[in-house]
Amino acid sequence: MDGLSMELAKRVGQVLTLDDAKAIARAVTGGHSLALESIAPGWHADAFTLQPIWLDSEFSALEAHRLKGLCEVHPGEPVDVCWERIRELERLGRYVIFVARWADGRLAASLWLYFTRSLNNGTLTVTDDMLYLEPEVRNSLLAVGLCRYAEAVMFGLGARACTLQSYNVNKAGRLAKFLGYQKVADLYRKANYSGEASLTPTRYQGSTNG
Repeated sequence: MDGLSMELAKRVGQVLTLDDAKAIARAVTGGHSLALESIAPGWHADAFTLQPIWLDSEFSALEAHRLKGLCEVHPGEPVDVCWERIRELERLGRYVIFVARWADGRLAASLWLYFTRSLNNGTLTVTDDMLYLEPEVRNSLLAVGLCRYAEAVMFGLGARACTLQSYNVNKAGRLAKFLGYQKVADLYRKANYSGEASLTPTRYQGSTNG
């Protein structure tokens, strides 16, 4: 039984109040609260405002960022973002989006993060889901400033480790090294969007000479 099911089971037959819902969310997410409105914004190079926001607070702009990012990182792959799942994770305190804004309020960058708890030692870890920067700010240090701001907020909320993913097309490994991250794994991926099973060997097996 997962944490949410256990918390709900404790309240079977009861009328759930808003306070109950908040208590359940705190229990399921390890006790921290993502009260984003109370988090102080940051600034980068006196030109950008940094802050965490909810998906629905600026859905159109965030949707555009995510779709552009997916097209760059996974070109040619089908796109069907599960927005409701992101909203659900936000409500549970397990997902947060950080943005950098130009002075006129437009989004220059967005960083999408998961909260996960290790099944091995219980460590609360932040893992990036996506980082997207508008092309005109990619030669600046905005990505560094946004990631450092997000790290500070996440550690303040109880995270004890951060994981950044690097893809061949975005070379985010350079950013991770600059920020002090250590390489711990290589990621390999196989896709099969046809849904058809294949028994074709993926490596040479045996001799063809009988």
